[in-house]
Amino acid sequence: MKILITSSYFTDDQKQGVEDHLRGLFKQLENSIDLRSLEYFIVPDDFKQEVEEFQSLKGKNIGFTKNEHGTAMAKVIDYVTEKGFFSSVFVHYALIAGLYHSETAQFSLHTIHHELCHVHDNFIVYNSFGSKDLHECFKGVNKPADILSFTFAEIIWSEYIATRLSASSSHIDNDFRVGDLLSSVPLVYHNCRNAISEYYMDEDISKLNSVIQDETGTLAKLMGYFYGDLHGVIQSDDLPKELQQLIEDNQYLNGVFLDVGTELHILFKEYGDWVDHTVFQNLSNLQVRLWNQIGISYENRNDELYLKVL
Repeated sequence: MKILITSSYFTDDQKQGVEDHLRGLFKQLENSIDLRSLEYFIVPDDFKQEVEEFQSLKGKNIGFTKNEHGTAMAKVIDYVTEKGFFSSVFVHYALIAGLYHSETAQFSLHTIHHELCHVHDNFIVYNSFGSKDLHECFKGVNKPADILSFTFAEIIWSEYIATRLSASSSHIDNDFRVGDLLSSVPLVYHNCRNAISEYYMDEDISKLNSVIQDETGTLAKLMGYFYGDLHGVIQSDDLPKELQQLIEDNQYLNGVFLDVGTELHILFKEYGDWVDHTVFQNLSNLQVRLWNQIGISYENRNDELYLKVL
């Protein structure tokens, strides 16, 4: 694994000190997570530009998380070469600088730890499924609507496992994304229903699809984060009272939210012994139920994805 620090924020002498510090951190973490597939750990001078250039070089989708909850300060990029499966991690210089300030050190450490847990999980998934490309992972599913629901299931799992495995470095004031869920759950439904209403007027199915996938994708990640903390930090299955009330107040989560937690627990118990994509079947079914209870369904028509308003 190579550490590349190109950020002009650090002097040459500081860069060597940062590299030594990071190598010490990686050595500690290697006792609990597998980092053999980590090829590069990069602290770029221009995070956005260099991430997108690397994604383009590796033939990956361009971009990283940027929404109302914030902008990503780290990004894991996976790829397969003739030598095997690898991951590279890009980290914004501010996160690295944060390691050296008491008020931000824990947040920076946990964020880096979380990203490295993605590296670990991606390697496990690759070894289980034989491919990290999701269309290849789920090729046994065959139909585009099923591929989509399995892809969302993997999103939930990915954030769950990275959060659960990085629980040991979680910062003290962590609210386990309860605040984000309280604000986002009603908003997701509102925005999706709003988009459905607009569709009846403009008949722009692409716009509707974009809203549905963006909004429910955010919710998928938040559920993964929450249960990762609940099972990893609190080590409990009991929901906080405010979330119990949230589910009661938002009927589209009935038969979904609690079941996601149960299914993630089951997947974790079998982690590392998975045979193929079918391990995500139940989680995929829950994602389909969520879409249906919002008022849409994804269907297969002549091997093409079709979005239907219910």
